[in-house]
This record gives sequence, C-alpha cells and structure tokens, in this order.
Amino acid sequence: MGWKKLIIGEKMPDKDDPKYKAQRESEVNAGREVAKALGVDKAAKRTQRVAIKYPKTFLVVVFGFVIVCLGYNVYQMVRVYNHQDVPQTAVERQDVLLRQRRKLSKPSNGTMYNEQEKMLADEVDAITAKGAEMTFEDSLRVKILLEQLVRINNLKQDSHDNR
Repeated sequence: MGWKKLIIGEKMPDKDDPKYKAQRESEVNAGREVAKALGVDKAAKRTQRVAIKYPKTFLVVVFGFVIVCLGYNVYQMVRVYNHQDVPQTAVERQDVLLRQRRKLSKPSNGTMYNEQEKMLADEVDAITAKGAEMTFEDSLRVKILLEQLVRINNLKQDSHDNR
C-alpha cells in the first residue's frame, strides 16, 4: 500500500460491483446481526412506524430537538464569551485569602500582626547582619520578607481603618 492510497484512500466501490459483492454481503449481514443483538432494529421499526403515522409531529420533535441543542450551544458560547475573568496576581490572591482568614478569626488587638512583624524583622536583621556580602539567594529571601512586612503593615492599617 502506497502513501497515496493511505492518504487519499481507495475508490468507493459500487454496491453491484462483482469484485466486492461477497465482502459487501458479509458486512451487511454482520451489521444486521449486531443491530438485532442490540435491539436497534426494533427501535428503528417503531420510530419508522411513528414517523409514517404522524409525519408532522415527528418532524416537529426532531427539528425541535435540533433547535434546542443549537440554542443551548449558542447560549453557552455567549455566556463563556461574556464571562469577564479579571486576571489576579498570586499576591492579590494571597491578600484575599488573608483578609478572609482575618474576618474568620479577628484578633482583639494587633498582637498577631505584631508577633509576625517582629519575627520577620528579626529574620531580615539576621540575614543582613552577616559580615560578608549577601548572596543572590539571601537578597531574594530579604525581598520576600520585606514584601511580607509591607503586606502585614497594610493589613494592620486595614484593620485599624475598619474599626
């Protein structure tokens, strides 16, 4: 089999072509046996009887189903298209989570923030108090700690403003 036959395929045989007659008959018989085993043949007969007896009703049901499916798909596409998803940074998401946690467990005074602030400040002092130059990892760690300190100060101000 060449690449051309693989991509394009073979010419569709005619149903009366003697070259493919035996193959067609065996495939048709296999299809009939499967349909009979699954009960598809009986369902097709019943559907055909209803379609012949009530043609307008049958067409209304079939096209109604198609129109409802199409309408639902259009509705879903419009809903997804109009969905305004505002991108958030990781810091914004963390701030939202911190605010939610703060609402759940409100400290009576700012002791929780003071303890965290003291702990972070001590860690920054420990890193920067080294006699030698800071490494890249040290500077990144200090940057992260300072961002956390700023965030804690903002939360303290928010809690002070809300009182």
